[in-house]
Amino acid sequence: HRSAPLLALLFCIPALSLAGLPPLSGFWAKFLVIIRSLDAGFWYLALTALLVVVLTFFSMLKIWNEAFWKDSTAPKPKIAQVSRRESIVQYVAIAILSAITLCIGLNPEPFVSFSIEAANQLADQNHYINAVFGGAYASN
Repeated sequence: HRSAPLLALLFCIPALSLAGLPPLSGFWAKFLVIIRSLDAGFWYLALTALLVVVLTFFSMLKIWNEAFWKDSTAPKPKIAQVSRRESIVQYVAIAILSAITLCIGLNPEPFVSFSIEAANQLADQNHYINAVFGGAYASN
């Protein structure tokens, strides 16, 4: 609600990252998918990824608006009281998630390099064959 602006901000960061907005971590994954799709000539995949970005953004915006901005006219259910310690733990958890999201978004290079290397290893079956059979298997 409006009485929890810090929680609203901390929710907003991972939500916008999920939607793929820069400079957050979700942006770089979507950016790479779109660029690689266009490089490979699969414009329809790039267009689909962009559509997913737009739809995810609007769904996150709707969730944020309902949870943190809109006054509820419905009767409020009785919820168990959360202790101050539990409340602090919840804030710390979402703050850590938000910080990680920002760190990856502002310094994506190590994560992108790691992901590309992992993808290249997965694409080359010889790495797997050598790891499993120890080079005893000769590829045809």
